[in-house]
Amino acid sequence: MFTLIKQFKREFVYGSYLFLILELLATKQLMVTPLLYLFITFIGLLIIFLWFLYSMMVFGRKKVSKKSTVYMTVNLKARMYAYVVMPIVLWFSLSIFLFLNENPYINQAVIVASVFIFFFLFLRTRSSFEKLYSVDAITRFVYDAANIVIFYLFIAVLNRIGLSDLYLLAVVFFFSLISLHHMLYIHRKVNLEASLVSIGCSILITVVTWVTKDLNIYMQPAILGVLYYLIVTLWNVRFGGSRRFEDYIPAIMYALMSVILILSL
Repeated sequence: MFTLIKQFKREFVYGSYLFLILELLATKQLMVTPLLYLFITFIGLLIIFLWFLYSMMVFGRKKVSKKSTVYMTVNLKARMYAYVVMPIVLWFSLSIFLFLNENPYINQAVIVASVFIFFFLFLRTRSSFEKLYSVDAITRFVYDAANIVIFYLFIAVLNRIGLSDLYLLAVVFFFSLISLHHMLYIHRKVNLEASLVSIGCSILITVVTWVTKDLNIYMQPAILGVLYYLIVTLWNVRFGGSRRFEDYIPAIMYALMSVILILSL
């Protein structure tokens, strides 16, 4: 454990900074004006950018060989969503959620989960640089977990903004489509068939959004988050090469039990 902390101490430090900033944002007594809240939010975003710039400068290029003078650099354009867009969307979704949510227990749970996600995003992004920019199974898992958290926070924020039904459904559909398509990209499964499946899943999420529109602002994001988790899990099972129906049953059962638990609260 101490070896891990020593090796990735910069990531631990930046993760601790984000935790402190999120705790400040969640403390309503300190955030006396929206302008101050926005200022603290941008400080957190600056910390994320500083970490990314440092990692790019230190780990973002390597020599082809020890004796070579030729450097290989990371293709940032190909990883723009994973390395840049995803952390920004996660941070702003989290900040808006903390601003609108009044339940301190939910806030603390979301903060802890989000800090872990950010830390592992930092960790896996750096590791992908160090391993000649590969995307291994653990990295894919971290990105999938980050997508699930982003999706939940995004839906929760939309619920609190109070958009009209038509705008809400349109935003949910396009956000789901972009998020699921990114998942296909991470798993290197982008093709016509997979794209059609992602469109079908986005339509399913949109329909469930419409069906659950009368639920309260806590239940609907939770149910949609479970649905998104189910889709991601089933896709991962399929991407793992499984074709047997029994391999899909545990994820379906967990999702059903979660929905029953949510509705019973």
